[in-house]
Amino acid sequence: MFYLFFILSCFAQANPAEKKEEEIVVVGRKQKTAKLQVDSDNVVKTQEIIESGKTLSEELSSKPGITVRETGGIGQMSLIQIRGSNPSQAAVFLDGIPLSAGQGSSFNLSSLPLAGFSKLEIYKGAVPIEYGGSGPGGVLNLVPALSGKNTWFTSYKLGSWSTNRISANINSKSPFPWTASLDWVTSAGDYRYFTNGGTLYTQTDDRFANRANNHSRILRAFLSGRYSLAGGELKMHGLYTFNLRGIPGPEAVVTENASYQSSRYLGIIRYNRSFHLFDFSGWIYNELLRDYYRDLFGEIGLGRQNDRKLVNKSGLKLKFSKLYKYHQFTLVPHFYSDLFLVEKMLMDLPLKKQRRYFASLGGQYDFQWKKFQFLAGYGFLKTSYRGGEDQGEKIHSWFLKSKYKLKKLNLSISLAQQYRLPSFLELFGDSGGIKGNPQLNSENSLKGEISLGWKQKFLPWKLQIQGSLFKSRIENLIQFVPNSQFVATAENIGKAGIWGVEGHIKLGWRRKFESRLGFTWLDHVNLSDVSYQKGNKLPGRTDFSLFWKIKSRFKLGDFYLIPAYSLYFLSGGYFDSSERRPMPSRQIHRISLGIQPLNRIFHLSFHLNNFTGKLKTTVTQTGQTNSASISYPQSVSNYLGYPLPGRSFFINLAVKNSTIFSNLAK
Repeated sequence: MFYLFFILSCFAQANPAEKKEEEIVVVGRKQKTAKLQVDSDNVVKTQEIIESGKTLSEELSSKPGITVRETGGIGQMSLIQIRGSNPSQAAVFLDGIPLSAGQGSSFNLSSLPLAGFSKLEIYKGAVPIEYGGSGPGGVLNLVPALSGKNTWFTSYKLGSWSTNRISANINSKSPFPWTASLDWVTSAGDYRYFTNGGTLYTQTDDRFANRANNHSRILRAFLSGRYSLAGGELKMHGLYTFNLRGIPGPEAVVTENASYQSSRYLGIIRYNRSFHLFDFSGWIYNELLRDYYRDLFGEIGLGRQNDRKLVNKSGLKLKFSKLYKYHQFTLVPHFYSDLFLVEKMLMDLPLKKQRRYFASLGGQYDFQWKKFQFLAGYGFLKTSYRGGEDQGEKIHSWFLKSKYKLKKLNLSISLAQQYRLPSFLELFGDSGGIKGNPQLNSENSLKGEISLGWKQKFLPWKLQIQGSLFKSRIENLIQFVPNSQFVATAENIGKAGIWGVEGHIKLGWRRKFESRLGFTWLDHVNLSDVSYQKGNKLPGRTDFSLFWKIKSRFKLGDFYLIPAYSLYFLSGGYFDSSERRPMPSRQIHRISLGIQPLNRIFHLSFHLNNFTGKLKTTVTQTGQTNSASISYPQSVSNYLGYPLPGRSFFINLAVKNSTIFSNLAK
């Protein structure tokens, strides 16, 4: 909470005499060139998620090219895959500052705060140079909401598995614009699932049971504000998150005590100002992430563990931008370091401490003339690792993108090279069953995309069609290779080729009707030198996914009724890299009903998720040479082997800008 108090103390020093100036200050010149922006379909409005009662995973899964893998239950681990990439290859940012994934490399989406942010931007292809060329799969950027108005918003969600979610947000414009938000989520996660008792081929011990040790407690707080200073604008953001959850283990593993606890503290100070020759932005930030993993009885199967680890990141980021007629030039230097420290271990081993240093420089050129736009960017990163050995590497990233608009058509072509740095776990191990490798190189990808969009109005109808053809080749993939001593070592032995097609069709009639259809088809091949993997499909990827939603809005007396139905369909793919265990197709049906008065001060919604409630499926394991295939029942699970929930019901009530508590924001 240090960062929140620090920001409050800084706000308290603002000069009230500058109030009038703060309300009219304009930072930067009007930009005539459109920067590298995300398409509207790749923008998630966070307040709409909270108001409707959905989860972030549900909303992201509706986007073409995106799949969210969960370990089951609200608040549990949620991992994102973008266009067939690994979850570790998706980078997450807050206002342009990278968020740490901790010791590992995959970011948990369930830890992301929603209240207090206006939107979540998703970059799939070329990524602006200000994100440093990271994220070969893609980039997600949280954009803080500072409306500059006196508004407030709160919601309460209640539903299956003793789930409760409270979200609140207050915006104020006096004496300076600020926003404060809070999310609190609890869930028992004790949904029913099918278990085979740990024996695939013996059905006498198959049964249905309630998920044990699947509880979660999440607290997320965010505070942000801005005021004028020295002819510019100063912004401050403070974030605190706390996550406590049980670790239930995969399908046949039943635990009672294993748990995981994490807390994140993040403080960002950003200053924007326009000078005569250029526009300037500067960030100073510090992030502290502490993970605490307890498995005192070795229930997960990795041995007894009681480890607490810390990652501390600090950095300075600058951005210089110059606009000249049709040309815009951008330069982004970025310096940061992160420290990894093992604070506590069950085993009597020396505590580990490693530090990494990073220095990057990126440049971007934007050109726009009439309906044509061209963008190019290049970045260079130098790394240095300190952890008993002095290692590091030099990394290059770049992108080219062009856009052309002809009447109702939009055409864009891009080519980019991006990277993912090895995680602390991959570099230095965990002093247990995983051995690190300081000689690792970063993963890198070369990817291209051709996208075509068309919009047309047939009053009162609106039609939008968007399609993309994409291809990527990823090299230096990091895999853990086990040996005879049950120890796995990280190695750069992986390669992969991915190409596919994605698209969406939107049809709307005023605000009374909307239909949205999205699909993704992937061809993904393992190109690594491992004999039993080469030429096979990448595990955990679906070949085809489809999302369809139909939504209506009509007036009934003094209220609006908003019924909706959605279908999420997954097909193809394998659980394993040897193509012996195919993943069965899965259909998820959801229906909802929203009730809203004409003045829209509240929104009451009812949700029935996965109402078919299917808990058991049949998996066919392909036999080896001269052996027959074997079929056996299995729980409906994701590619990690975690059983997923069946039918669930939720109620959500959201209230905003009511006159009852309107003075709270003043």
